[in-house]
Amino acid sequence: MTAPSFDPQAETFDRRAGLPAAAVEAVAAALSNWTSAGRVLEIGAGTGQLGVAMADNAAYFGMDLSLALLAVARHRFTSPPRPRLLQANANHRWPFRDHSARVVFSARTAHLLDDEHFTAEVLRVVEPNGHVLLGRIERAEGSARRLLQRALRGMLAERGIEARQGGSGQRKTIDALIRRGARTCPRVLAASWSAPERPLDILESWRSKPGLAGRALPHEVQHRVLDRLEAWAREHLGPLDAARAGEATYEITHVQLPAENR
Repeated sequence: MTAPSFDPQAETFDRRAGLPAAAVEAVAAALSNWTSAGRVLEIGAGTGQLGVAMADNAAYFGMDLSLALLAVARHRFTSPPRPRLLQANANHRWPFRDHSARVVFSARTAHLLDDEHFTAEVLRVVEPNGHVLLGRIERAEGSARRLLQRALRGMLAERGIEARQGGSGQRKTIDALIRRGARTCPRVLAASWSAPERPLDILESWRSKPGLAGRALPHEVQHRVLDRLEAWAREHLGPLDAARAGEATYEITHVQLPAENR
């Protein structure tokens, strides 16, 4: 089963999944420890929310499969020099020369890719002793989103559909890099913020997505699963239009490549 297309979400993506402005600044400041020298390649550039911040002090290149998301990103990059934004499938050969980047950064994308291919392309494109940075939003355990995600994974599993999970997907990518001689460095907590959410808003945003849990699904299957999830939420979470308190953090996993990429 293939990953869903993000094209239909382009105009609403930041409202559904974007970072607060203060968090963007904090994450960009943390990334600048690695991205202030050399070429930076972002895999899954999306709408360019973090790319704009990185481009202020780096030779930034962004790559994404979705032309619609990249169109939104181009409107963000208003100051020269304009960085290069490339439409390409990261599960194919990346359009960059060998050892032409100092840093590869990816957030919310690595778990959608083949980890062995991702690793091979990183080792080809990034300089020896270069860096791989993987960003991830973590939600508090009792938050509405975490509870709904757990219930959703169970409902999909009953249908024989394995959800793609960002955390476990990143772990596979990291393990693949380690097998090729890379080493992990301490994880960085780059930002934290209050993130109250209404279950109703989360469910409505999932209804507008082409797919669930990183999987493309037939429309009728997605509709039935979400109807069942909404019934579950009414029973277990109470009024769907009531905001539930929650905290969110942005964490960066840092992997340094070996002196000789192989």
